[in-house]
Amino acid sequence: MVKAQALLMVVMLLFIPLPNNGQNDDVCLVPCNGIVNGGPGIDGIPSIDNPVYITKDEADKQWKGSDLVAGVVIDGQAYAFPYLIMNWHEIVNDVFGNVRYALTYCPLTGSALLFDRDKSIGGATFGVSGKLFQNNLVMYDRDTMTYYSQMYHIGIKGKDIGNLLDPVPIVETTWRAWSQLFPDTVVLSTETGYSRDYSRSPYGIYDESKSIYFSTHYDFEKEPDKLYHPKNKTVVITTNEGVHAVPFGVLKDNPAYVLDSTNESIVIFFIGEENLALTYYFDPAVSGSSFKKLDEIDSSTHFPLFEDENGNKWNILGKSIDSDKSLVQVNSFNAFWFAVISFYPNAFYHLNNGTVQYQTTNDLNITGYSINDSKSYNGPFLLNLLVIPTLLLIVMISNKKRKYS
Repeated sequence: MVKAQALLMVVMLLFIPLPNNGQNDDVCLVPCNGIVNGGPGIDGIPSIDNPVYITKDEADKQWKGSDLVAGVVIDGQAYAFPYLIMNWHEIVNDVFGNVRYALTYCPLTGSALLFDRDKSIGGATFGVSGKLFQNNLVMYDRDTMTYYSQMYHIGIKGKDIGNLLDPVPIVETTWRAWSQLFPDTVVLSTETGYSRDYSRSPYGIYDESKSIYFSTHYDFEKEPDKLYHPKNKTVVITTNEGVHAVPFGVLKDNPAYVLDSTNESIVIFFIGEENLALTYYFDPAVSGSSFKKLDEIDSSTHFPLFEDENGNKWNILGKSIDSDKSLVQVNSFNAFWFAVISFYPNAFYHLNNGTVQYQTTNDLNITGYSINDSKSYNGPFLLNLLVIPTLLLIVMISNKKRKYS
């Protein structure tokens, strides 16, 4: 694996000029003119670097059950980050279990990701650069001033261009669901050191509207783009064969969704009313090839159980009801449909009528192919956007732990 990574980096360096002393405004891993000003300058949106947490009981007095949170569990401790706070700050730098992490949220693309700062950037803190790429948060490493794309989780400009961030599994759901699943959770406090109205979003009804603020590859008139509302949440999963995108609209019709098209065995458990989609690897030798959601409620989580083809029952957290086995969570994340289209034009799109990889062309003249007709890439392309998905696949595969326990 190390040899493969080294080979890819050599290939990339053959085609991308090396920055002068680590800095060059003309060298980017994405089109430099695609990195645009979002309005506030560097740190105009202040990250939270000394977070304070409150208890579940205190949070219950402040947050509605339907308020969305990003949730993580580190060394058995659960943490919740309300989006109504994250809208104003976008990054929380903290230490969980002696490891330095950054919880990041981009309100414009609806994407929350957690990164291990120790493995990724030597423990440095992330700040909000004030820049955007395809409407998505561009973070910067305060030690090297390198720009990082959140959804690509890779350095796109600066000294550490091409450096991959190390993502950690995260859960997006309602405060009601998270606090039910993890009653001992602690919650990010509104005592942030900044004066903000955390009872409202500065983006108004953006999450429900069709408006997109900045330039995007998304096209309201063509397929597959127009098949879903641009703000329809979509699960993004990177496998060893490519990126898979599963819209919530598909999961509502099939809340125990198996990705048949991938050569890895993956299932998504979905609780629509709680905005909760959890993705797991499963062993076909144990579970067969399909799952279904039951009406039966699990006593430990108070959510419906899921049953596999062989009659084994699993709860929403991927724990077996019949044995000590557990499913391993896939390192996926959610984002708005338009953002997924913009970032992954050649992804495997899982639609209501089956899995299709559409032929698409973006501003970089990269063409895709249909999974149904095996067309090869037939247009000119830039190496940089070929390298990005390949590097992402490598880091996902190299970081993958034993699938089943």
